[in-house]
Amino acid sequence: MLTQSDMRRIADRCVRLKQRKQAMVAREEALAQEDIEHGKLTGRVVGYELGKLLAPDAIVLNDGLSNGGFVQSYARRTQPGTYFRSGSSSGGWGSGASFGVKLARPDHDVIHATGDGYFMFGTPLPALWAASHHKAAYMAVVFVNGSYSTGTSGLRNAYPEGYGISAGNYEGGTFEPPPNFAKLAEAVNGYGEEVTELSQLALALKRGLEHTRNHIPAVIAVRVPGPMQGVWGREA
Repeated sequence: MLTQSDMRRIADRCVRLKQRKQAMVAREEALAQEDIEHGKLTGRVVGYELGKLLAPDAIVLNDGLSNGGFVQSYARRTQPGTYFRSGSSSGGWGSGASFGVKLARPDHDVIHATGDGYFMFGTPLPALWAASHHKAAYMAVVFVNGSYSTGTSGLRNAYPEGYGISAGNYEGGTFEPPPNFAKLAEAVNGYGEEVTELSQLALALKRGLEHTRNHIPAVIAVRVPGPMQGVWGREA
């Protein structure tokens, strides 16, 4: 049985953790605002703007890698069953899972946040078609950085003195120009939008979410810096 001393210790710890969390949130807000003030369309800003849109019971499936941490930080899910992320090497799971979650929770907004590499791994077209056909619409937010982290930042971290790094050869790790992923939504009578400017971002996310509430799946593909654009410290 807990003693009075135990209860005081637990209460003190709760206060410390709450203060620490508040400091973390404040720092995350400041970093996002800094990017916005400098006109930067970064993965951090996408996560921030997405988080502002989410209802408390919205369900987020985070299939991001390079930018997955930003999704987790700004989604700020507190209700059970509103946040999912794979802890294994199953990149690409998010498209089919998002359709399944929407079938199970039709009254909730469902967001699939993913990098462009994992989006392609998951062959998203069947899930988007099924979402449209069965009126189980979700919104995919694709962080488009034109690269696979395994063939760029992963390669550099694992083999910093390797031949590929010394030659600047990341063949197979990048795809430039990247596909227009928004067109996948149009192929299944969904809504797609490609975002390349910061001024387009907030409204594009809002439009995508509104379409899903009308049973129309949406893909919002946002061009963000990647490891090949000289932002290793911020985006890796």
